[in-house]
Amino acid sequence: MAGAVNTIGQSKRGGGDRSSRPAQLEARENEQKALSLWIKGATYQQIAAAGFGIATPSGAWRAVHRALARIPKQEADQAREGQLARLQALRMLLWNHAGADPIKAAEVLIKLEAREARLLGLDMLAKVALTDPDGGIPLETIRRVMERVDRANEEAVDVTPEPASLLPDKRQ
Repeated sequence: MAGAVNTIGQSKRGGGDRSSRPAQLEARENEQKALSLWIKGATYQQIAAAGFGIATPSGAWRAVHRALARIPKQEADQAREGQLARLQALRMLLWNHAGADPIKAAEVLIKLEAREARLLGLDMLAKVALTDPDGGIPLETIRRVMERVDRANEEAVDVTPEPASLLPDKRQ
């Protein structure tokens, strides 16, 4: 019954009118507000707490991603180019002032380069294979997993209740 709508355009599960044009426009405005906050560095929790119609962090995440999906490709490419230009300007600033605190500058440069790699899609997803090339699980992997299970069992506390006695209590 999720998503069912009654005759006056309101969801049967609550939440009010979501199908009218004004409600849709308000939702788009809220998504744009969420995107704006996210771009400024707000967390999804903070976006949800901002008080403009998005109640949960997961709702904020969905709103931001809906707003991002509606950005035309050309505008997204322009925004990406602008972000790259800002990152390059920041890199030059860091290099010019690295002498004051080279360790801190190096840490910031590493973070900056990681951000740039994500922006450009240069980071590849890591693939982890649990099997050997023949499709089997290596014996050493099985041993390590079993050792972890054994350690976990040793540390586990038995909380099983004692069974109730079936014999009557003769202490009386």
